[in-house]
Amino acid sequence: MIMSETYITTATFANKKTLILDKSLPLAGRVRVTIEELPEKKPAPFLVKLNAIHQALANSNYQQRSKEIIDKQIHEERNSWGE
Repeated sequence: MIMSETYITTATFANKKTLILDKSLPLAGRVRVTIEELPEKKPAPFLVKLNAIHQALANSNYQQRSKEIIDKQIHEERNSWGE
């Protein structure tokens, strides 16, 4: 028996006979599939997600635009339209 390469990924059942893989695999044709049920991921509470977003923004040095900058950009855009 020739040993073939093994790929491990996760998937979700679309229906009772169809799996949607979480990543593409370089395969075609028939394959052997072994199924292992994974525990359900519990969604993080809203505030945990919100805090993670705020932390990611702080870590990225994101600078929120001021009203003055936004107004200036709108003015410049409208002036570029011509008449």
